[in-house]
Amino acid sequence: MTIGIIAVLLRKRPQDVLPLEMIPVALLSAVLLFLIPYGLFKRKRWARISVLILSGVFVWLFPLGTILAAYTWWFMHSEEAKQLYSNVNKGEPTK
Repeated sequence: MTIGIIAVLLRKRPQDVLPLEMIPVALLSAVLLFLIPYGLFKRKRWARISVLILSGVFVWLFPLGTILAAYTWWFMHSEEAKQLYSNVNKGEPTK
């Protein structure tokens, strides 16, 4: 899927996309997949928004991605998650 997206962006056939052209996409994905959990652990508001966007991407990875994305959406839209990741809390754990 990633090769197809890169091919469309570069206006090439998927067979002509070199692995070298995929390195920036892989690096960006790796950075996001490390930064977002760190932000969630530190209870940052931007991490909540980022994980909702990322779960929209993973919803297409049937069946596990769909299940995890649905659970993520359900939890992140709950009142508990809104309190956890709000700016009022300022990263302090709730007691």
